[in-house]
Amino acid sequence: METAKTPWYIKARQAMQRAGIKGYELAAMIDKAPSTVSQYLSGERMPPLSVLKEIARMLDVTVPYLTEDDPSFASTEVEILALKSLRAIPKAQHEIALKLLRSLEKQDEDSPK
Repeated sequence: METAKTPWYIKARQAMQRAGIKGYELAAMIDKAPSTVSQYLSGERMPPLSVLKEIARMLDVTVPYLTEDDPSFASTEVEILALKSLRAIPKAQHEIALKLLRSLEKQDEDSPK
């Protein structure tokens, strides 16, 4: 049975709520427009890693805490490279692409050398 996946931005919103931080306040803290942060926190837009690190720092959480269950974040070098080349696909299909990549990677590991 597969466990539920929690997108990073939901964890970020939960951390904001615990800390009593509003979206516009976080935007000021990381020097981004409130509309940009709103897009990040709704899942419409993916922040660059540097911004994600800043968000995590401001919320007193770690980047791995935010991203560990999020299928939008790759976990291996192969997945990272593949996702960079697959940016043209809709975000909703990222998990499908990652599953395919993991399957191909596993087949490669299982094949005789």
